[in-house]
Amino acid sequence: MRGPTGARPVARRGFLPALFLAAATALPEPGAAEGRHLAVTTPQDQTPPKIAEPRHGCPAAGACTWARTYGGARADKLRAATGLPGGDVVLVGRTRSHAGLRASGWAIRLNRTGERVWTRTLRGAADLDALTAVVPARDGGVIAVGHTRTQGEGESDGWVIKLDRLGDVVWERTFGGATYDRLLGAAATPDGGVVATGFTASRGAGDRDVWALRFDPSGDLVWQKTFGTPADEGGFAATVRAAAVTIAGYARADDGSYDVWAGRLALADGTATWTRRYDRSRLDGAMSATALPGGDVVLGAITTGNGFGQDDIWVLRLRPDGALRWAVTLGGSNPDSPWSVAPAPGGGALVAASTQSRGAGSADAWLVHLDAAGKVSWERTFGGELWDWPGVILPVDGDSLLLAGYTTSSGAGYEDGWVLRLDGRGRL
Repeated sequence: MRGPTGARPVARRGFLPALFLAAATALPEPGAAEGRHLAVTTPQDQTPPKIAEPRHGCPAAGACTWARTYGGARADKLRAATGLPGGDVVLVGRTRSHAGLRASGWAIRLNRTGERVWTRTLRGAADLDALTAVVPARDGGVIAVGHTRTQGEGESDGWVIKLDRLGDVVWERTFGGATYDRLLGAAATPDGGVVATGFTASRGAGDRDVWALRFDPSGDLVWQKTFGTPADEGGFAATVRAAAVTIAGYARADDGSYDVWAGRLALADGTATWTRRYDRSRLDGAMSATALPGGDVVLGAITTGNGFGQDDIWVLRLRPDGALRWAVTLGGSNPDSPWSVAPAPGGGALVAASTQSRGAGSADAWLVHLDAAGKVSWERTFGGELWDWPGVILPVDGDSLLLAGYTTSSGAGYEDGWVLRLDGRGRL
């Protein structure tokens, strides 16, 4: 328990990143469908599971479900995850418990039952280091991206690091200029490298610009691109399919509002095939993206001003040319914010969000399954009486799901890394 017994934090404003929100050149195609609804729980799902105490267990056969916390006495957060051959996963984020209270990059490898294979604390001398995305490497290791002040040229620099299967550093790179540059999202490339995205204030046309970089498996830079105007733009997510990468984030408009921004780039050289802007309210911005079979892309965005509550979740499905296939809004009367989207086993898309409109506590993790048409198939909430946030939803082992983030409702410290292994319908 954090704070006095029985005390609950006062509800706070929904998640709006300080770097906030995005889009780039053209409005959606006329006539694109948009739906708006509160997610409706089907009768068989009316009692979502709540986590009172961490638990875990995997039968010898069948579904393997568990929930665990990881961390020390301070603030420890998990933000991204990737699966490895054999069923292990690597999760990355930030820790303050393992580096003299300074914020450091954090990586954990877990086996199928949630046991730690290894833990690594990375950098941390300057109190502003974090890992924000991770992808698998061809040799059984991983490549992670984030930002660092410990090394580099400016106030904050993009950071790319490769760990082998034992968690040892193979190589690392920093990229940036004299001011403020961060990498926030990443996607694996077919050659075993990575495309990373974020924002840069050190180069480009404006205050901040969308920043996209491709690295080969050795960490060498293949290409680097910026997209923007004299205003403010940034990238939050990348997803690769075939010979293209889709970047998603935010862009400020002339009237000071923010839109969702997305662009499709040629994987070979970073040339933009298209860029588009999607506008729903005064503040819109994409936080996550995932490619679906067939070439469509699903974006998870935050929207404000004219939804159900203060902040709502806006899910957009884009055609390969960027035209809007459909969009739906999810939320309640309080702030609700998206963190991650992923393809669902069996079809459709999964949305992992934080919610203050439903659940057991001040904020809970909210997992929603949307079918191919954007309709809610099922939903779950997870959490205790305090603040519990999801960072990523990841399909694993073909028919299971991994939900990870951080919790203040249980664990050893103020905030602890939180991992739940669920069945294919989100049940613990």
